[in-house]
Amino acid sequence: MRETLTKRALAYARRLVRIESVSFRERPCAEELAGILEGLGFRTYIDEGNNLVARHHGRQSDAPTLLFIGHHDTVDLGDLSEWDYPPLEAVVENGKLHGRGSNDEKGGLAAFLAAMETLLENDMRPAGDILLISTREEIADLSQRGILQVLRRAGIGPGGEAVGGAAQTGRDADGETTADEAISLQADACICLEPTETTLMLGHRGRAVADFSLRGRAAHASMPARGTNAIEKAAALVQVIQEMPMPAGTASSRDSDSSVPAPEEGGTTWPPLEDWTGTQAVTMIRGGTRENIIPEECTVTVDRRILDGEDEHTVAAEYQEVIGRLQKADPEMEVSFQIRPPYYAALTDREDGFVRRVQAILRDMDHPDLPEIFPGHTDAEWVINDMGIPCVILGPGSLSTAHTAREYVPVADLGFCAEVYYRTCLALGAGCW
Repeated sequence: MRETLTKRALAYARRLVRIESVSFRERPCAEELAGILEGLGFRTYIDEGNNLVARHHGRQSDAPTLLFIGHHDTVDLGDLSEWDYPPLEAVVENGKLHGRGSNDEKGGLAAFLAAMETLLENDMRPAGDILLISTREEIADLSQRGILQVLRRAGIGPGGEAVGGAAQTGRDADGETTADEAISLQADACICLEPTETTLMLGHRGRAVADFSLRGRAAHASMPARGTNAIEKAAALVQVIQEMPMPAGTASSRDSDSSVPAPEEGGTTWPPLEDWTGTQAVTMIRGGTRENIIPEECTVTVDRRILDGEDEHTVAAEYQEVIGRLQKADPEMEVSFQIRPPYYAALTDREDGFVRRVQAILRDMDHPDLPEIFPGHTDAEWVINDMGIPCVILGPGSLSTAHTAREYVPVADLGFCAEVYYRTCLALGAGCW
């Protein structure tokens, strides 16, 4: 079965990679996905934001619904001269599928499609419903975030219910519009298709970006004492920020003497749950107007990764305390800051029955089942925090090559994840977790 799943997942992945789908230009890829899913018996809907919702009804009304979330948009292609393989030709070489979106995240979607085709071709309809939400994701503006557009329209999240149904019409397997039945977003568990190198993840940290503005006084560079150098003040701020202690998580899934396996070439060493700590990094500094003028303005941007229980208010309080100490030591330190709308941390309880079920499937496949934490942010935030359902993150490919001119997905990962998705869908049934 693995060989069949791998061939199918690779074929679907190549088909999707060949469709350019940079954010806000991703509708052709959404339509391609919808057409495939309709052929498999799913009802589908594409909204004005190019977000796709698709649902396949199971055999038993009392069986749980399994949600898969992914995204079919990509970052832009970048400098084409930096690519060893054309980014839209889906070249396969040395066991790797190369191209933009191959692992982030068309590989995960392709593995899902392969699992669904294999399940349904022999009328092996799962007991429970299968739901897919594939959206626009590679953007910073929360108002344009696809998963939020889909959930808010359904009344899920702030101002809505914990779980709801999508007030959407759809298309059936014959492509006909069906307005009499909404495509419900009700689900009981979720798999997020982000690239994890086939490692089981239970959540991720949040993100709060802070922009600091420092004010000085301009002067001729030949007489620096007559001015106040905003860049030098920024340097002092950066040093203090780098010395700030970061909060640590309390979750732990490993014995104290266990170690993280070494990654394959190009891979990532994932942090185990006990190392779920906050981090921050200075990522941008802007200052100065000319080489012979003491700069009167400088801005510093800090990318802060936050844990469960942290938000923009707790982070702001920490920064305010740091600024207070700096200003006490240096009365000329003039600094203010703003924190952009944050992304919040999300974590599924590792004792949850769904997590245990996925772990059992991984053990049956002779694959490590110890859960870890995804280093970046994912749409699992809103599934866990707003929909209130357990979610694991498990997908093909590595975050280390996403958004780069080296992006690829190992073909073996595609087949492995397709089998995990296949087995998880087969496990659906009343009381299955």
